[in-house]
Amino acid sequence: MGFVGPVWWSRKEEDIPCRRNQSKRLNGVRVTVLASSRSEDLGAFDGVLRDSVLETKWKREERERSAAERQGKCDVCAQETVTPSLASPYSAQSLARRMVRRDLARRRMDEFLAWFSGDFDNYAQVAQERALGLFPREGGGHEHIHCQLQNLDSTLGNGHIFAKYYFDGNPSKIFRSRLYRVSISDSSASGELEMRIYRFYAETESRLREHNFDVTKVDLTKDDLYEWLEGCEVFWYKGDGNVEGLNHQPHFIGYMEGGGCSVFSREIQGMIHIKDDLIMTQKDLWVNDRGFTDNGDYVYGNRRGIHYKMQRVLPGDELWWTVTGSPPSNEHV
Repeated sequence: MGFVGPVWWSRKEEDIPCRRNQSKRLNGVRVTVLASSRSEDLGAFDGVLRDSVLETKWKREERERSAAERQGKCDVCAQETVTPSLASPYSAQSLARRMVRRDLARRRMDEFLAWFSGDFDNYAQVAQERALGLFPREGGGHEHIHCQLQNLDSTLGNGHIFAKYYFDGNPSKIFRSRLYRVSISDSSASGELEMRIYRFYAETESRLREHNFDVTKVDLTKDDLYEWLEGCEVFWYKGDGNVEGLNHQPHFIGYMEGGGCSVFSREIQGMIHIKDDLIMTQKDLWVNDRGFTDNGDYVYGNRRGIHYKMQRVLPGDELWWTVTGSPPSNEHV
């Protein structure tokens, strides 16, 4: 026996009075809808499992039925055996599919958040490119970038992450800070995750800079500290193929719907058009992040469209200096 919202179901044979509590047999499964009000019955799963288009249509048709018809059927529904359309949100098949899908998404979100944390750096990629004579921007190479992701569950709740990015393994050369919020995508039928991106207002960023971007020094629970870059969401799904260079590692793939988004840039004082695609494993974070002006000129990103291939950095690793900001004397790119 299981319980979701105000609906119990079991394979027992007992009838329970209807509408006052309704009991029906749905494809061989006894379903009892606990009655408090009609709106509660039809919205039993709202906020728990999002309805599909067919289920929404089914609800609308239900609302259009006359009160007399519903009352008349109530008198005999305890003995009624029905075979509902699979569009019904209360069919055993529909309910089971939605529960399994939601559970899968929750497990994927836990896995994603475990990977999407810590420090990542592309020094190895940059060193290889410099040896080949490739330099940033017009030279076709990449800048040396470090990404640090900090979980903020204790202050803002599950799925909130503070991100800061800096150049040359030097934590004082921060060029971007963001707040991310990861959640299960309501519109996805395949367990995708949605990552919303929030940009700090200039005043908030100034306060963060005063504290060297130590996010624990700023109370992020207050209002008006950041803005949602609506339309720039990144959607993540679990990849099932091999990605060249990742040796068949399990991975997530991130993309932007519609091919990108447009936002006002404080740096260039104009609109900037953003295109992002990402790949993440337990050990890697690859980011192909590009920005363009209205004229199609590059603002940032690799001119060859190659990801910034950052690798996870852990304490004691050869590249731990990119976290502390104290490079060995021979580390120059």
